[in-house]
Amino acid sequence: MNRVALVLLGVLLSGCRSAPRATPRTPDDFSISISVAGDGTGELAPAWYLVEADGVLRATTGVRSPRSATPPPVRTLTRGQVDELWELARAAGLAGRGAGTDPGTGACEIELASNGRRRLFEDDPEVNPGLAPLVRRLRELAWVSAPVAP
Repeated sequence: MNRVALVLLGVLLSGCRSAPRATPRTPDDFSISISVAGDGTGELAPAWYLVEADGVLRATTGVRSPRSATPPPVRTLTRGQVDELWELARAAGLAGRGAGTDPGTGACEIELASNGRRRLFEDDPEVNPGLAPLVRRLRELAWVSAPVAP
């Protein structure tokens, strides 16, 4: 009888286990550059964020021009932070996307590299609402404060 009680107790304490949900691993060559040419407020404040494959985050505020120098390094992100940015890029539909939209048609110019491929396209947070969380997180990680609307 004690044996049956012990087995039942073990079953009750172990509960149901399911396999953890597998998420695609962040590619080793993942890098992303987002140049925001927005209206000057919130997520659309003009800025350029660049995350290199080694996790170095570069950022500068203001409008990017063809003659703009590469932004200065701000900090080196942890692996967890890079993974978070990869997940946000995937959620925004950027990770599997090919080149898109004509130049000059989006509020953000995006260059994304992963799995040996490099893609350049434009997108707009008003058209792609998944883009705003990515830009917001990049801004936070770069310690750039959002401008206050007048």
